[in-house]
Amino acid sequence: MLKSYEKFVKDIGLVFVTDSVKILASVLIIPIITKTLGAAGFGIWNQLRITVTLISTFTIIGLHHSFLRHLAGESDKERIAREFWAIILAIFILGCSFASIFFLSGDVLYVYIFGKEQIPHLITMTTVLLAVFPLDYFMTSYFHTFRQMKNHSLLTIAEMVTQVGLLALLIYMDYGIFGAALAFLMTKICFLFLRSSKIILQIGFSVPELKVILPYIRFGFPMVLSGTFFLIVNFADRYIINYFLGIQEVGIYSFVYNIGNLIMTIMTPIMYILYPTLAECWNNRQYDDLRRYIRYSIKYNLFLSIPIAFSLVVLSEEITLTLSSPQFLSGSLLIPLLVMAFLIFGVGVVGEHMMIILGKTKTVFTIYFSLSLLNISMNIILVPMMGIAGAALNTLVSFVLYSSVTLSISWRRIRFHLDYGPIFKTIFASSVASFALWFLKSFILSYFLVSWIIAGTIYLILLYSLGVFEKREIEFFIQLLFRRNVQMERTT
Repeated sequence: MLKSYEKFVKDIGLVFVTDSVKILASVLIIPIITKTLGAAGFGIWNQLRITVTLISTFTIIGLHHSFLRHLAGESDKERIAREFWAIILAIFILGCSFASIFFLSGDVLYVYIFGKEQIPHLITMTTVLLAVFPLDYFMTSYFHTFRQMKNHSLLTIAEMVTQVGLLALLIYMDYGIFGAALAFLMTKICFLFLRSSKIILQIGFSVPELKVILPYIRFGFPMVLSGTFFLIVNFADRYIINYFLGIQEVGIYSFVYNIGNLIMTIMTPIMYILYPTLAECWNNRQYDDLRRYIRYSIKYNLFLSIPIAFSLVVLSEEITLTLSSPQFLSGSLLIPLLVMAFLIFGVGVVGEHMMIILGKTKTVFTIYFSLSLLNISMNIILVPMMGIAGAALNTLVSFVLYSSVTLSISWRRIRFHLDYGPIFKTIFASSVASFALWFLKSFILSYFLVSWIIAGTIYLILLYSLGVFEKREIEFFIQLLFRRNVQMERTT
């Protein structure tokens, strides 16, 4: 358990650094597009990414979930290679098929996806992305499955730096949204080649074991539908907003949605490592370890995300003006709703992971299917009545329902314990620190970093004073930073 837990924490650190770079890259891309191309340009950019992600979900058919579920902890490289290349072949064939269908119907769909502004070659670039994106995504999941966080981190950081740099260069050269789309495409192609090269060096080529495809599809297909309906819950509002209000409102809503989604980006490192770790514990019947990982993951997630949520709410208007222009200011009022929505959703993801590991993929599908129907229906009603505020409110309601259901179902099978005391103490410390941040912004508003450092110091002091972390946890992290031989008392 000791070595496994030490790797778990180190992996979280690696992914945290990686996701910090991803956050920075996402934040840098926002003003690059919003300040040069406006709300309409930002709306088209988001629609491109959303459409590629949505269609790619069908392409992958949940095979990445099946691969992780059945091969996490596997050491037989020959078996890994046979099944890996079988899945790659299946994804390649499906990707080309969906890309062809999209290309043939692209002219009809263009207005409904991207609005009335015509961007040259946008359909063609989207088509190529539909063939490339699923392959690259599955190769990323290879490193996730075998917990190769160093490889994952290096490649992801390099990809983010490349994409931001290329996007900024092409927009600076007046290629507009065409340049942004081209930068996205070129980066994906480049890193598909790099990831595949790294994997080939590890496992080589092998004759695909095609017989695993059908069992893997049977396991993963409910997750295809679940993934699709998950994306509908998250992204259908953009298409509905475009239909009723236009692409400019899509851009404003996408901006504040991305700000709220920063909470999920912060929570992702722990979730990313938690999934294969839980699968490995379940496969090895290490049920006590399983419960411990769940408990600590939720605790550390909230320790990181709650203060960030408070600070995003306090500085919502200032963040909007810093990252965009006054054109987006009307959306800043929605940031508190969306931050709360994603904070709640992030906790519910733990329950979903457990349901997948328990084999309850059909139940996960039912949850997302029901939520998508509710979400679309409510958006059709609320968006014409309330504008983008209706979409934000609907997102909050959907995520509250999602988390309530996933946590309650998984808890019935795995009776994990939640530490409510530290959670309430974290909320209290975050409230005090956010009040200090609100007070400081009147004096040193131009120095965001200084304000956050002061507020963060207050937050950490309060956490220590309130005893949020146990002594053995603090000792473990100190030893982990400075020594290889970590001693930690095993707890239940």
